[in-house]
Amino acid sequence: MYLKKSSKRKTFAPISAKRRKARRVKVFFLLIFFSLFIILLLWGLNKGIQYVFEHKSNWFTWTAQTLVVEAQDDYTSKQIKDFISFKENAIVSADEAKSIQNTLQSKLPQVKEIKVKRGYFSKELIIKAENHEILATLIAKEKLYLVSQTGVLFNYEHAQIPSDILQIKTEKEIKGSFLPQEFVKLLKDISKNPLPDLDFIEVNLEKETYSLNFKDGSVVAMGLFDLYNDKIVVLKDIIDISQKKGIEKPYKINFNYFKHGKIYLNSQV
Repeated sequence: MYLKKSSKRKTFAPISAKRRKARRVKVFFLLIFFSLFIILLLWGLNKGIQYVFEHKSNWFTWTAQTLVVEAQDDYTSKQIKDFISFKENAIVSADEAKSIQNTLQSKLPQVKEIKVKRGYFSKELIIKAENHEILATLIAKEKLYLVSQTGVLFNYEHAQIPSDILQIKTEKEIKGSFLPQEFVKLLKDISKNPLPDLDFIEVNLEKETYSLNFKDGSVVAMGLFDLYNDKIVVLKDIIDISQKKGIEKPYKINFNYFKHGKIYLNSQV
């Protein structure tokens, strides 16, 4: 039994369960408030340091004794080190760090995002580089491009390209450095549901049409960059029916009039 001291008679009286519960609730909320206060204080301090570092370079500089590069491949890491020519015990300001970041971003096409910062608890200049994730390869008049997940085209000779990545071909030169977003979405759909024995995708970017070219010589003219999933369902049914009827490969299938309810198949390619 819990007792409390009486203010009038100097005696002890039992503390009710209700008051004990109220006291525990009060302590609990005080702990939460104190924890939130510490978190907000640390967050504010971190934001303040970042602001000073990024916008008030004249307020502080630091001596960078070592360079730390965090990149996804050795070639990118070597390029970063070669471009900045780091010297031990260099005096670095926020403006200089930002200049290094902009320079590297412009010189490294394979890099999606790069960050240059100091090690707060060490005398380091830290550079972190994140490469584009490759969605497909594109050959335009024998010139090879890599296509990122966002549709960015870039050259990168030392990229490690997966063997099962989509291959795209086009007869005309590429103008600009971005693919149409409708086509990028289409490539993502094909990547999610890979077609067996698909060799490459031939695309006409001006007309916004494409064809699927298979390793057995079959060609499927898919038409516009739309209704891909619907066309694939029908394509699989057509191939299944053709095999059952003994129609010999390679096939030439035309979906250009799919919206009008017409599909053409020819076994002579």
